[in-house]
Amino acid sequence: MTDDFEKLGKRAVACKHWRWLDGASVFSPAEHTGDTGYTYRMPRKGYALWRDYPDLTDPATLGCLLALVRQVWGNPRLHVVTDNEGSFVDPADGPHWRVSTLNHCFTGNTEAEALVAALEGAP
Repeated sequence: MTDDFEKLGKRAVACKHWRWLDGASVFSPAEHTGDTGYTYRMPRKGYALWRDYPDLTDPATLGCLLALVRQVWGNPRLHVVTDNEGSFVDPADGPHWRVSTLNHCFTGNTEAEALVAALEGAP
Protein backbone atom coordinates (compact mmCIF):
# COMPACT_ATOMS: atom_id res chain seq x y z
CA MET A 1 0.00 0.00 0.00
CA THR A 2 1.35 3.42 -0.90
CA ASP A 3 1.74 6.29 1.53
CA ASP A 4 -1.10 8.14 -0.22
CA PHE A 5 -3.56 5.32 0.49
CA GLU A 6 -2.26 4.99 4.05
CA LYS A 7 -2.95 8.72 4.60
CA LEU A 8 -6.41 8.36 3.04
CA GLY A 9 -7.22 5.42 5.30
CA LYS A 10 -6.17 7.42 8.35
CA ARG A 11 -8.26 10.38 7.20
CA ALA A 12 -11.27 8.09 6.79
CA VAL A 13 -11.11 6.66 10.33
CA ALA A 14 -10.71 10.19 11.73
CA CYS A 15 -14.13 11.19 10.33
CA LYS A 16 -16.97 11.61 12.81
CA HIS A 17 -19.17 9.31 10.69
CA TRP A 18 -16.57 6.55 10.26
CA ARG A 19 -17.48 3.00 11.19
CA TRP A 20 -16.17 -0.35 10.12
CA LEU A 21 -18.39 -2.40 7.82
CA ASP A 22 -18.33 -6.20 7.57
CA GLY A 23 -15.92 -7.42 4.89
CA ALA A 24 -13.70 -4.35 4.77
CA SER A 25 -9.99 -4.99 4.47
CA VAL A 26 -8.17 -3.66 7.54
CA PHE A 27 -4.48 -2.82 7.66
CA SER A 28 -2.85 -3.26 11.06
CA PRO A 29 0.49 -1.42 11.06
CA ALA A 30 3.74 -2.85 12.38
CA GLU A 31 3.60 -0.96 15.68
CA HIS A 32 0.71 -3.25 16.72
CA THR A 33 2.48 -6.49 15.99
CA GLY A 34 6.20 -5.77 16.10
CA ASP A 35 6.66 -7.06 12.56
CA THR A 36 5.85 -5.62 9.13
CA GLY A 37 2.11 -5.20 9.71
CA TYR A 38 -0.65 -7.23 8.11
CA THR A 39 -4.06 -7.02 6.46
CA TYR A 40 -7.20 -8.88 7.50
CA ARG A 41 -10.92 -8.87 6.63
CA MET A 42 -13.32 -7.26 9.08
CA PRO A 43 -15.41 -10.11 10.50
CA ARG A 44 -19.13 -9.81 11.08
CA LYS A 45 -19.66 -7.54 14.09
CA GLY A 46 -15.90 -7.23 14.44
CA TYR A 47 -13.79 -4.34 15.57
CA ALA A 48 -10.42 -2.93 14.65
CA LEU A 49 -7.67 -1.61 16.89
CA TRP A 50 -7.50 2.16 17.24
CA ARG A 51 -4.45 2.50 14.97
CA ASP A 52 -5.82 0.25 12.23
CA TYR A 53 -7.11 1.81 9.04
CA PRO A 54 -8.90 0.60 5.91
CA ASP A 55 -6.96 -0.73 2.93
CA LEU A 56 -8.51 1.52 0.29
CA THR A 57 -6.67 -0.30 -2.49
CA ASP A 58 -9.05 -3.22 -1.89
CA PRO A 59 -12.17 -3.10 -4.13
CA ALA A 60 -14.49 -4.53 -1.44
CA THR A 61 -13.31 -1.92 1.06
CA LEU A 62 -13.89 0.82 -1.49
CA GLY A 63 -17.44 -0.51 -1.85
CA CYS A 64 -17.87 -0.40 1.93
CA LEU A 65 -16.71 3.23 1.90
CA LEU A 66 -19.21 4.06 -0.86
CA ALA A 67 -22.02 2.41 1.17
CA LEU A 68 -21.01 4.43 4.23
CA VAL A 69 -20.93 7.71 2.26
CA ARG A 70 -24.41 6.94 0.89
CA GLN A 71 -25.69 6.27 4.41
CA VAL A 72 -24.30 9.43 5.98
CA TRP A 73 -25.53 11.63 3.14
CA GLY A 74 -28.92 9.85 3.12
CA ASN A 75 -28.74 9.26 -0.63
CA PRO A 76 -28.75 5.65 -1.91
CA ARG A 77 -28.03 6.88 -5.45
CA LEU A 78 -24.87 8.80 -4.58
CA HIS A 79 -22.00 7.66 -6.80
CA VAL A 80 -18.50 8.50 -7.96
CA VAL A 81 -17.77 9.65 -11.50
CA THR A 82 -14.53 10.21 -13.35
CA ASP A 83 -13.65 12.78 -15.99
CA ASN A 84 -11.42 10.40 -17.90
CA GLU A 85 -13.92 7.89 -19.26
CA GLY A 86 -12.36 6.29 -22.32
CA SER A 87 -9.28 8.49 -22.48
CA PHE A 88 -6.04 9.09 -20.63
CA VAL A 89 -5.97 12.11 -18.36
CA ASP A 90 -2.77 13.16 -16.65
CA PRO A 91 -3.25 13.11 -12.82
CA ALA A 92 -0.98 16.17 -12.66
CA ASP A 93 -3.81 18.15 -14.27
CA GLY A 94 -5.78 17.99 -11.01
CA PRO A 95 -8.58 15.92 -9.50
CA HIS A 96 -10.54 13.76 -11.91
CA TRP A 97 -12.89 11.89 -9.57
CA ARG A 98 -15.91 13.46 -7.95
CA VAL A 99 -18.85 12.76 -5.67
CA SER A 100 -21.69 15.23 -6.01
CA THR A 101 -24.51 15.84 -3.55
CA LEU A 102 -27.32 18.31 -3.95
CA ASN A 103 -25.20 21.25 -2.74
CA HIS A 104 -21.62 19.95 -2.64
CA CYS A 105 -19.00 18.47 -4.93
CA PHE A 106 -16.08 16.51 -3.48
CA THR A 107 -13.09 15.73 -5.70
CA GLY A 108 -9.97 13.62 -5.60
CA ASN A 109 -7.17 12.21 -7.72
CA THR A 110 -8.51 8.72 -6.99
CA GLU A 111 -11.95 7.26 -6.36
CA ALA A 112 -10.93 6.61 -2.75
CA GLU A 113 -9.83 10.22 -2.25
CA ALA A 114 -13.15 11.60 -3.56
CA LEU A 115 -15.10 9.24 -1.27
CA VAL A 116 -13.01 10.16 1.79
CA ALA A 117 -13.56 13.85 1.01
CA ALA A 118 -17.32 13.22 0.83
CA LEU A 119 -17.22 11.41 4.18
CA GLU A 120 -15.23 14.26 5.73
CA GLY A 121 -17.71 16.80 4.40
CA ALA A 122 -20.83 14.97 5.56
CA PRO A 123 -23.11 16.93 7.89
